[in-house]
Amino acid sequence: MDYITLDEIITENELDFVSTVADSFFIPATEYRDIKTFIMINPLDVRERRKVIYIDNKKHPELKDIKLIHNENLKGISRSCILQAQILIF
Repeated sequence: MDYITLDEIITENELDFVSTVADSFFIPATEYRDIKTFIMINPLDVRERRKVIYIDNKKHPELKDIKLIHNENLKGISRSCILQAQILIF
């Protein structure tokens, strides 16, 4: 899914392809929605926020229900979403 978002224009054919791949790998519908939200919309909008991990050089007390790992030596943000069958790291 991350690959099809590179050009910021997502066609219906690309979405159909991703949906077919999700079905082929037996990814549950709830996880598919979370993956889609995490990559295409906003990691903070994932329904099961407890599955989202932020690793950042800043503290984020405002982020509720999200696992936070503070590392002052990190440059930028690493966001992950833990799912039943796989882990996404961006």
